[in-house]
Amino acid sequence: MKPRNLLATLLLLALSSATGLAFSFSFGFSANGYLIVVSNVQDPLTPVVDPSTTQPVVIINNTTGTVTVIPTSVPTIIGQPVSLTSTAGNSVVFVASAKGGSLSYHWQKNGVNLANSSRISGAASTTLHIAKLKSSDAGKYHLVASNASGHTSSHIATLTVH
Repeated sequence: MKPRNLLATLLLLALSSATGLAFSFSFGFSANGYLIVVSNVQDPLTPVVDPSTTQPVVIINNTTGTVTVIPTSVPTIIGQPVSLTSTAGNSVVFVASAKGGSLSYHWQKNGVNLANSSRISGAASTTLHIAKLKSSDAGKYHLVASNASGHTSSHIATLTVH
């Protein structure tokens, strides 16, 4: 937004706050060669909320249609995995959970991404199953949750195999 347009927007906001009057205005910008116009902005300080998720959204209109943008936040781990001790031949399950928009998950052992195999399942989910434990399965496990805004890791859960 050009400084002149920003100044006009700020003046409208100040006038609206001081008088209680509502103003509707539009502004536009260019992205990747496309003109994007945001129009009929009633109160840019109050976010539009998607009723299905209660997340703030940005709605952008131009001559070819409407795009709704749902900003995501960096994931937050809300359920941590716990350390486990088991005997070779048994199975274990690590569980963790995260919140944030459009999440993807990956479990790591000793800092290396795990892959599903005949004994390991859930490597890209919040629940990691390891069957027919071997002594080589012992190590430090954690979940990495990612989205477009970034990633975060759970606490480390140690697996001890006897």
